[in-house]
Amino acid sequence: MGLKGIYAILSIALLIMGTTALAATKKPLDWSLPLKTLDGKAESLKQFQNKKVIIINFWATWCGPCRSEMPDFEKFYQAYKERGVVIIGISVDTSTGDVRKFLNDVKVSYPIYRDGPNGPWAKAYSGLPFLPMTVIYRGNGERVKTFIGPRTFDDLKAVVEPLLSSKNK
Repeated sequence: MGLKGIYAILSIALLIMGTTALAATKKPLDWSLPLKTLDGKAESLKQFQNKKVIIINFWATWCGPCRSEMPDFEKFYQAYKERGVVIIGISVDTSTGDVRKFLNDVKVSYPIYRDGPNGPWAKAYSGLPFLPMTVIYRGNGERVKTFIGPRTFDDLKAVVEPLLSSKNK
């Protein structure tokens, strides 16, 4: 089998895996999933139920595309937080120290939690086969959009603006 054949097989495998990941995220938001701060404190996802839009971004410090999208996510959060939008960053790193070190260099003001590669969030989202992964929900937990790969300010805006102006919040 030549190199083209190997690429074709890998492409098909990635497409299948991506479809599985997307299918898993069509479920409404599971409000019972625990959030763990970088200090190890447990928090409830329910604290965000009063928001109009909830954006959950799965990332890792070793993921280059994850790192590159974070400045746009921060810019978006600053622009939209007063309009009822929250971004929740969930790191799947195994080391809290790595996350802390990274966040010393890349400043974000939206909440960051850690799940780990085998945590409840990773399990709920089919093991998160791709990073970054961003899932956008209405405040009532209805899934609106799932993005695989890095996103920009404009990508988020294109999905969130109609939700904020919609009468069906």
